[in-house]
Amino acid sequence: MDETYSHTTVPDGEKRLIRAVLFSEWGIPFDKFEKYYRELEGKPFPFKKLGFSSLKECLESIPDVVRFEYSQEASKWILYAVADDKSFMSSFTRKKQLSNTKAGLPQRNRRKGRSSNSKNGSQTKETIQICTADDDGSGLVLSHRGLYSLIVRAGELSLDKEEFTELFKDTAPIAEVSSFQRLRGVYLFFRYKKKEDALAVIKKFNNYDYQGHKLTVKPAEEQNPLKVQMPTPAIPNTTQHQTTSKSLPICFDFKSGKCYRKNCKYLHVEEGNEVINTSPNSPRSSEGGSSSTSGSILPPPLLEDDDEDDWDEEEEEEGVDGSSFQESGPPPLESDSDSGGWSDEDESNKLATVTNGYHTMNSHNSLGMVKMFSPGRGRGLSQFR
Repeated sequence: MDETYSHTTVPDGEKRLIRAVLFSEWGIPFDKFEKYYRELEGKPFPFKKLGFSSLKECLESIPDVVRFEYSQEASKWILYAVADDKSFMSSFTRKKQLSNTKAGLPQRNRRKGRSSNSKNGSQTKETIQICTADDDGSGLVLSHRGLYSLIVRAGELSLDKEEFTELFKDTAPIAEVSSFQRLRGVYLFFRYKKKEDALAVIKKFNNYDYQGHKLTVKPAEEQNPLKVQMPTPAIPNTTQHQTTSKSLPICFDFKSGKCYRKNCKYLHVEEGNEVINTSPNSPRSSEGGSSSTSGSILPPPLLEDDDEDDWDEEEEEEGVDGSSFQESGPPPLESDSDSGGWSDEDESNKLATVTNGYHTMNSHNSLGMVKMFSPGRGRGLSQFR
């Protein structure tokens, strides 16, 4: 294998691919090169298209890329990559190539080729925020911690943090280094205290040739946790239940907030009268307040049994229509087909007065409100309006 064929040249792009295959291990047997090349690049090695008759002829024509070495232990020729001034070789790979260890027996810890992981890789979405900056680093932004962050990627390769720290530390002092695990590989973040240091790293290592892949060194935008607005917690509704129209009689006017019938003893509110408490279960306020015209008055509540002592004696003597209460009893219903059981005497005396389904009754010199549940509720009430 001492002959060199120089009549045909290999393009620089193909040389980078050959270096990438050889850099993936610390020695590849010659008879396994095409297999590794197909696994890594997803296509066969095109030595015939390059004008060579055999693979041996092609690889021997590029001594600046491939180095042949015969292994006595493996009894076969081993191919090694020759690094140039633009390529980066890890210290681990460099030691393996220079040492006389078991060459030609690479471990099967290689990453899968492009064709095998293209399905899984296509489903992964990039979620890292990267500034759309130029190569000169004009998009560098000072983070909330006072550092300038850079993101380093190399296609789908998983980058080693220790190797790149060793590579970058000679250019500028590094403040922090962190890694970010993704399905397609590991991304690295380098942070610098000075903007000039970050710009120097971008200028030197952006588009840097690393194992046949170009490095991408761009400014990274970090989100400030102090500017993140937390969602406002929902405030529970503590509004008390207001009196609805179902609990109010038909004589109540919602616009004015009072009843239009002045003889309505339990809901009428006159101007200058006492203010009604808006809570449906609270007693009426005895202190003087603003008039009904000074503001909007909510619907007043119905009086309960506890409020019957507030009525005056004059109201106790007369009914709604001026008739006196003689005795307790059910009220008559006018024009009711079911009123045949009532006598004429009961109907003429009108023992009680019906008002919107309620009737008032006199019991032990006290006046109270009793809700009616008769089938004829609401009938014959037109004369009381």
